[in-house]
Amino acid sequence: MTEKKVSNVTIKVRIGDNELEVSGPSDYVEKKIKEALEDQKSSLWTSRGVGDESEFVRTSTRGVAPKMTLNEFYRKYVHKIKSRPTIAVFLLYYLQKIQKKDRIKTGDVTNSFKEIAYPNWNALNMTDILTSAKRRAFVNYVNKLWSLTTTGEDYILNAMSGKTK
Repeated sequence: MTEKKVSNVTIKVRIGDNELEVSGPSDYVEKKIKEALEDQKSSLWTSRGVGDESEFVRTSTRGVAPKMTLNEFYRKYVHKIKSRPTIAVFLLYYLQKIQKKDRIKTGDVTNSFKEIAYPNWNALNMTDILTSAKRRAFVNYVNKLWSLTTTGEDYILNAMSGKTK
């Protein structure tokens, strides 16, 4: 029997503040790129430029006010979630996408738990919590910095729009 070898590809595109990174089998990557292009056609994206040199820029973060404080974000989207790794993913989303922080350390996430007055925040093993989120492919840990993956961002946006339980 012959085995079909599956090749993994990674595509990373950054336009302004928006970044799209897709990794996996080529079929999956193509599907995600098509979804992004469909998103581009919706009201979330606008085109700047003329002809082939146009670029697409995201115009909003799907209902999240850019001046929203961490506590407002927590009360609106996160307060009913019990899983600490999921809460950490939401907090990473807030830090990365709303506050526009590009260098997020473990201490930043711990400080976010402190700011929302999470019970016993100082006794939490934050590295273990974030590693659990990493195992679920929601976050990356590179050069001692945490970042949200495309899967993590999709999960958060779907949860915020009520599409996940």
